[in-house]
Amino acid sequence: FSWLFKPAPKAKERRNMPRTVSSDITIEVEGSLLQVDNWSPSGFVCKGFRGDVDSGSRIDISLTYKSKEGREKIALPAVVVRHDPIQGALAAKFCELKPEDSSTLMKLFRGDGTVSSYA
Repeated sequence: FSWLFKPAPKAKERRNMPRTVSSDITIEVEGSLLQVDNWSPSGFVCKGFRGDVDSGSRIDISLTYKSKEGREKIALPAVVVRHDPIQGALAAKFCELKPEDSSTLMKLFRGDGTVSSYA
């Protein structure tokens, strides 16, 4: 009966990009200001979200980051990948990004210190 106790195989990693953690980035979703748990230029995970969203639904977020000019905010569209209302976890991927928003996210992710306001 040893075959009954074999561990389940690990799920294949589905992310296209590595993730990073930054205490300088916050996200506002449906009026809730949330600290980002981890993120990449393709999406994010945050905790503490108590809203009501379904996987696959489109949401509009405001991402606030630290730049040379101070705190900057950009509006970004995203699609909910996962929402756990009990733990308050929200995972989403960015979608339909403008070229300048994609560029800003890549610079933030690289941490190269070149992010500046473009508006």
